[in-house]
Amino acid sequence: VIELKSKNYFSKRDIDQLYSYLKAMNLKLGILVYFTKECVRYKRIVNLED
Repeated sequence: VIELKSKNYFSKRDIDQLYSYLKAMNLKLGILVYFTKECVRYKRIVNLED
């Protein structure tokens, strides 16, 4: 799952939401991508549950 956002920071709510998507779809990896005025940032979210 790749989720795109337009903000300056990673919020716990965004991370929790992506983690919920991963669990619901039984996927292992998600990526949050944040577009800011200065740069693009990303964060990998890993679902370690079986």
